[in-house]
Amino acid sequence: MKVVCRFLLAAGILIWVGGCAAPAATEESVDGAYAVTVWTDSTEVFAEYPTLVASSEPVSWLLHLTRRRDHAPITDAMVTLHVGNVRSETAAVAGPGIFRIDTALPAPGMYPAVLHVSGNAHEEEIALGPVSVYASQAEAEPADHADGGITLLKEAQWAVPFEVRQVRRGVIQQTIPVEGIVTEATSRVADVVAPVSGILVTGENLQTPTEGSHVAQGAVLATIVPLSSETSLASLRASVEQAEQELERVEKLHQIGAVPTVRLQDARREAMVARAAMQELHGAMGEDNRYLVRAPIEGFIETRAAIAGSVVDVGDQMFTIVDPRVVWTRLQLRVSEAEHVHQIRSLSFTAEGLDRRFFSDERIAVASVVDEVDRTIPVLFAVSNEEHLLAIGLYITGQVAVGGEESGVLLPNDAIQIEDGTMVAYVQTGGERFDRRVLTLGASDGQQSLVESGVQAGEYVVIQGTNTVYLASLNIGVGMTHEH
Repeated sequence: MKVVCRFLLAAGILIWVGGCAAPAATEESVDGAYAVTVWTDSTEVFAEYPTLVASSEPVSWLLHLTRRRDHAPITDAMVTLHVGNVRSETAAVAGPGIFRIDTALPAPGMYPAVLHVSGNAHEEEIALGPVSVYASQAEAEPADHADGGITLLKEAQWAVPFEVRQVRRGVIQQTIPVEGIVTEATSRVADVVAPVSGILVTGENLQTPTEGSHVAQGAVLATIVPLSSETSLASLRASVEQAEQELERVEKLHQIGAVPTVRLQDARREAMVARAAMQELHGAMGEDNRYLVRAPIEGFIETRAAIAGSVVDVGDQMFTIVDPRVVWTRLQLRVSEAEHVHQIRSLSFTAEGLDRRFFSDERIAVASVVDEVDRTIPVLFAVSNEEHLLAIGLYITGQVAVGGEESGVLLPNDAIQIEDGTMVAYVQTGGERFDRRVLTLGASDGQQSLVESGVQAGEYVVIQGTNTVYLASLNIGVGMTHEH
């Protein structure tokens, strides 16, 4: 049975049957055949049936059942149809996801139709709305004829990745697109240098952590046997004594106005640094005058230059440690968006190779200098990274929120298509019927956009499989005939 008609769901009257509410519908008919489409949170039902005339002879209903979460045909269900007090069960399966039910309706009238679907730990009652049973074929009053639209049969929809989503009203914050890269948070990076000159004795440094190893704060990273501990200590002691003597001299000169205050401050700082170096060297000293190089922060070893058996000099870099629980994103804001730079409030983005979205409202800094090469303004955000998903160096794309909030009808951006320079969306008006709508859009947050015209709240738009609907609109034979 080829049917191109359907009930169109609309907001309006509710018909209550045993506590189950049926959405109101507008009825359309072609050659005495009808259809109704109902969407629930978990199921889409597309039911086809002929003009219903009171008789003891059964007529066939074809029920196309689609699982919403993956838009796959439901194949493992028990289906029961209730029309008024008449109960009918599945008579046959006409194909994957298509159930045939034969039902006889002996008395004319208008009856609520309710479908009961159960199976695979799922049970649901779905109100199909009121149906008319006529005393004779001559008395039947067909609804308005279904004109126009795009036909794409359920069998064709099930054969490709396909998804529809209901358009809703909501609040949106205007955003602008940005690109960038994940970098270290400067407060969570530490370079570890050799405190003395010495040898990384092989036997004591075989367990030196490698790149990617996690280290706790204070953990021993390496052991240095100094080339001359006395020389190192003597040198530091001499530095401390010299710095303290110089500080004493400058203090006396400052008291009589012979040197400026800034020179006194420099002298105090030099003495403090010398004392700190001496204290750190003593604190790092282990048994037998060996020096233990410890991790100043918790994190992961990013680079390692310390090799067992090698010689290091004072100040040589041995390790770089990064704590990735918080990272920064360095964004590139186009100069054309410079007027919004100080309105930026939050960031939403995706990173290459990761199938999830990240958020942050912790803006760190906005540069006051434009990058001369790519003509962008750098913007830094701190992002929580407790799961360590954001690796340093990943490229990101996203949106930063600017300005205030606006409310209205929100359309998923995945539904927006550009055809010949025109923004359009495909609206599912029935199980196998679609309309192509030209859109007028407002602000966007990168995931959804305000709709000024084209679609209305409550309608269902195609967000996956739009190309299949487009091909069907060209009448090239994509899913144009039923197999049953």
